[in-house]
Amino acid sequence: MSLSSTMERRALRSVSNRDSKLPQAGGKPKSSIPAPSALPRAEGSLKRKMDEEPVSAPKKTTTMVKPTVTKAAPKAAAAAAAPAAAGKRQAWDYKGRLEDLEKTLGESGAKNAEFMDIITQQNDRIHRLEEQRVNLETNLCSREQQSAAADTRVRELEAALAALDASSKREIASMGDTLSSVRSARDLLEKQLRAEQEEVLSLRTSISRMAADSMVIDAQLRSEKAARDAAMATIAARDGEIARLAAIVAQQTTDLEQARARAHEDETMRRRLHNTILELKGNIRVFCRVRPALPGDGAQGIPFTFPDRDQRAVCLSAPSDANYLGKAAAKDYEFNFDKVFAPGSTQGEVFEEISQLVQSALDGYNVTIFAYGQTGSGKTHTMEGGATAEARGMIPRAVDQLFATAADLKAKGWTYMFKVSFLEIYNETLRDLLSSEGKEGRCEVKKVGRDDDDIVVTDLSEFDVTDEAAVTALLARAAANRAVAKTDMNERSSRSHSVFRLRLLGHNPATEETTKAMLNLVDLAGSERLARSGATGDRLKETQAINTSLAALGNVIMALNKKDAHVPFRDSKLTFLLQPSLTGNSKMLMFVNVSPAEESVGETLCSLRFATKVNECTIGTARKATK
Repeated sequence: MSLSSTMERRALRSVSNRDSKLPQAGGKPKSSIPAPSALPRAEGSLKRKMDEEPVSAPKKTTTMVKPTVTKAAPKAAAAAAAPAAAGKRQAWDYKGRLEDLEKTLGESGAKNAEFMDIITQQNDRIHRLEEQRVNLETNLCSREQQSAAADTRVRELEAALAALDASSKREIASMGDTLSSVRSARDLLEKQLRAEQEEVLSLRTSISRMAADSMVIDAQLRSEKAARDAAMATIAARDGEIARLAAIVAQQTTDLEQARARAHEDETMRRRLHNTILELKGNIRVFCRVRPALPGDGAQGIPFTFPDRDQRAVCLSAPSDANYLGKAAAKDYEFNFDKVFAPGSTQGEVFEEISQLVQSALDGYNVTIFAYGQTGSGKTHTMEGGATAEARGMIPRAVDQLFATAADLKAKGWTYMFKVSFLEIYNETLRDLLSSEGKEGRCEVKKVGRDDDDIVVTDLSEFDVTDEAAVTALLARAAANRAVAKTDMNERSSRSHSVFRLRLLGHNPATEETTKAMLNLVDLAGSERLARSGATGDRLKETQAINTSLAALGNVIMALNKKDAHVPFRDSKLTFLLQPSLTGNSKMLMFVNVSPAEESVGETLCSLRFATKVNECTIGTARKATK
């Protein structure tokens, strides 16, 4: 590269840098031409700057305008270099040196003109570049705004994309679960489809087989239809016969019900007539009841038989006294009573026979029912019964019937009051079983007038009752206070006579009629012999007192039967208390209870013989106690 071209480029760069620092006021920059005296300095300065600065290639720009260089510049450089090449003037050659300076100045002016043209061209180019820069800056600002908006949009889109991505992942996971479920369901459906296809195949086989069977059945049906038609004709004929027989059966059923009703009415009438006959005769009615066999009665029992269809006789076989050969022979004994109950009789059947007698207490009759028999023969069970409804005894059943009948009689204007007392006779001492003093509630029986009915018991508790529940509570209270003990005859033997008394007071305001009556239900102590009871000490005294009172009862009945002028009622507290019931002022019934145990055959015969004597006793006609 030549020195002149290098200097030229450096001069152009220096002018361009200086002109670029000039202020621009909307037009081309002002050109400044240096003074001639400044040219040498400028040239020297330019030369030194060119010598100091390295030559570097111009920077590339996006829109660079190629500078226009005139061809005169190299020529001027060549001319300026010529004197230098010719040699240096001597110091004393002022003229030569002046010529050289003028020549140099002329060349510098030419160069300056050329430089001015270059500067003008460069200023035009700078102006164009400045406009391009402004346009580029405007475009850059717009692009930066667009870029900021684009960044914001990008961030929004990125956020939306992230949300969409999360949602997509969730949906993909959900769709994965759904796909698993669908696949499982598909597998299940495919399995079901295969099963149903197999079933369809099986059904088709069955249908084919059934079609073949159907053809056989159709043939059978046609055959059976003909047989059915024939049978229908036969059935129609038989239906007429059945209808005729049904009418006959219905008529016979109606007749049977009417016959049963008449039989029941006849039985009720029979009982009433029988009661009326006995009342007119004045006899004490006696019922016999045989206790069922128990495990402790032994392998063999007394062979009871009941020959009478009306259940009025009982027969037993027992050994008699020794014959002339010294051997005991069996003998049959037959006893007749008003009613005999076999071992299988229920409490309800027994009470049905005495219900009319109990009913008469509401009509104003004194009624006395007592149970007699040996220890363990079932007296207490007959009178008081057990815990179940079917096992209820005569006392609770009688009370229940009286309350029910009294409620029915309210429609006819009758009102009743019921008063209960309960006592026992223990060792010839009267004890109130309902007393608040418990077993110490002693009382006395006294005669307060000349009539047989004027018998009272002092200090005896009496309770008003309105229903069976109240009576049941009193019975339980009395049972806890009653004297019982163990003997060889029975595990729990009643050691006293118990007397349940129910006083009835009736009033009818419409008819101004008043009734009063006493229902006595007596459970006598066991009639046991001393030798068999095994009693000693206090038990011996109790047994002696019981047997004495029972013997006194027998003596009173015998005296009444013989119509003796003196009847020994005062020989026993029992007969003294029952005097109103034994003198014709009441209706009386005795249960004789017997045991089927073979070892008790002696006591059984004694009880049956005593009951027979009582049944033959005449005590007079009962009278109503009314006003």
